Amino acid sequence: MGISPSDERIHLAFNMHESALTYIVSNSGLTSVAGTCQRSLSYLHFITTPHYGLQMFYRTGKAGNGAANIATYNGAG
Repeated sequence: MGISPSDERIHLAFNMHESALTYIVSNSGLTSVAGTCQRSLSYLHFITTPHYGLQMFYRTGKAGNGAANIATYNGAG
């Protein structure tokens, strides 16, 4: 994944393991900073729910002393 600073487009390339490249680009101006977090996070990944919602899974803390967390995006902006 890459974000082009000049026009704020998100570029995704995927499905490339011994197969044709799949490449998509968003509309311009799509990216923005939704917020910041002062906590240290790791193992971040996004999941689409069965009802087309979006959740972010992540770990806080350190190895051996961390916690798994889920944040749900509600689309309210």
